Amino acid sequence: MSASDFVRLTELVDGYIGQSNTSPNILIIADNFPCWDSFKALSAHVKFVREHHRLAKKIAIVGDGPVESVLPSIGDHIVKATVKHFAGDQLDEARSWFTADNAD
Repeated sequence: MSASDFVRLTELVDGYIGQSNTSPNILIIADNFPCWDSFKALSAHVKFVREHHRLAKKIAIVGDGPVESVLPSIGDHIVKATVKHFAGDQLDEARSWFTADNAD
């Protein structure tokens, strides 16, 4: 992802929050994480997380890479949301968890 991708993501998320007055949960389909094309993109990602991490209640990460499986442990120290990893073939399960009312 590029820095401009994170600028656009910020615009979309902020627009959604402004229109709906609710915070979105986040679903990440991450086949090749990390996916930054530059240090500027990494910085933009960190800025996005810093400014938005308290808003989402759930973050579902779907992917089979070695990094994806450890992101929930890292996320527990960085974000307020509950972060859960799902294998690449568990997209339906991730969506079910993601949209359920409970935080488990």
